Amino acid sequence: TEYTVVGFAKDAKLNISSIAYGDLSVWQSLRGVGNQFVASGIISDQAKPAVTAGLASYSVNTFIEKLPGYSAQNTVFEFMIGFLMVISVIIIAVFLYILTMQKLANYAVLRAQGIPAQRLINATLGQALIMMVVGVIIALLLTVVTGAVLPTAVPMLFNWPLTIGVAVALVVMGVIGALLPVRVIKKIDPLDALN
Repeated sequence: TEYTVVGFAKDAKLNISSIAYGDLSVWQSLRGVGNQFVASGIISDQAKPAVTAGLASYSVNTFIEKLPGYSAQNTVFEFMIGFLMVISVIIIAVFLYILTMQKLANYAVLRAQGIPAQRLINATLGQALIMMVVGVIIALLLTVVTGAVLPTAVPMLFNWPLTIGVAVALVVMGVIGALLPVRVIKKIDPLDALN
């Protein structure tokens, strides 16, 4: 039997497998199962499709959540993102701590000249904020470039609200990571500049 493709649906994929839309009767004849059918899901364009015995009706989101491996895969990705956030905070804190330790003598001189510790703390937090914002902007640009360069055969979809949320969280976590060197700056003794 010959069938005619009458159109294409944009992003018509189930995970990474393509989807073909058609009549149930056509699908049954292709599968050769007669009046019975075996499927993981049937999508109906009716507002309230009739549910027959042995079948359940789900909303689109519930159906997606029930796909085999979908929620497990998402949980793994969420944990990966969480651990990467924690690792980022540690790296930023260590980086700023090393920068602060290298400038301790300069900070001591500034303190001896009467510069308040709060001004040095604000400068450190501002430095962390600038570094994080610039880093996140560069990362977002590289993400867009990567999405444009990768071939269409690679299944990839950017969830921009989530991406922006993670970017903002990284900036906040970076400023939190800068609190470690802030404690060192508070303890600087101006007399160290005289040694």
